[in-house]
Amino acid sequence: MLSPVHNILCVIRHYCNYLIHEGKRADNPAAGVFIKGLVRKLPANFISIDELEELYKQYSIQINVERSKKIMLGLMVYQGLAVGELERIERKDIKLKEGKIKIRATGRTNERRLDLQAA
Repeated sequence: MLSPVHNILCVIRHYCNYLIHEGKRADNPAAGVFIKGLVRKLPANFISIDELEELYKQYSIQINVERSKKIMLGLMVYQGLAVGELERIERKDIKLKEGKIKIRATGRTNERRLDLQAA
């Protein structure tokens, strides 16, 4: 979604190009002006905490799932991990004796260590 300012600049650029083509103007003052990035709206209709917890509790009851899948869902629900972060976890990142898990840094996120607790 483009911002209203971006749209106005685009119209001004086109109009100045038209005036240059007609010989009524020598330059286009909006030729090198661009707005970086896009306007992003925040997501709406989030799932409530109670709904997330109910989803976590019912997941293994409704579907006979492996324990590792329920653990991954727990990390997503209670620790806020994204799917991509789960995919990047390796065996060496999990320290069971210390009760910690390392989430490696990406281009968008910093490295962090999470405390593992029994549910």
